[in-house]
Formats: sequence, C-alpha cells, structure tokens
Amino acid sequence: RLSVDYGKKSKLEFSIYPAPLVSSAVVDTYYFILMTLITLDHSDCAFLVDYEAIYDICRRYLDIERPTYT
Repeated sequence: RLSVDYGKKSKLEFSIYPAPLVSSAVVDTYYFILMTLITLDHSDCAFLVDYEAIYDICRRYLDIERPTYT
C-alpha cells in the first residue's frame, strides 16, 4: 500500500539480522528471511544490520555492559 500511495518517494528498508548469541527465539532467522524477501520488492534501498555487531559496538565503544531493548 505504501508503494502505491508514495510511489515517487524513496523507500528505505532497515533490517536487523538476528544473532544466535543474542536472539531469544529460534525462529527469528526464519522470520527475518521471510520479511526481507517480501519487502524487497517495495523498497528502493535496503540496509542489513547484524544484531550481534550492534551488540558488540554497544559493549566496546559505548561502555554498555549488557544492552537491553529499553
């Protein structure tokens, strides 16, 4: 629906790839792949971010011992 309503606007997609060390569910990877395949047709540019890398950045460079969702 967004592609129809905003056809001339650039649509960016930001996806966070789940990591086995940080993920709380086994099916996260399955949902990520399914969601990415469905939404790629409707976005002009997709950014893929590794969740474990973000977790490491928070610990090493931001001095956050255990990053949380809040």
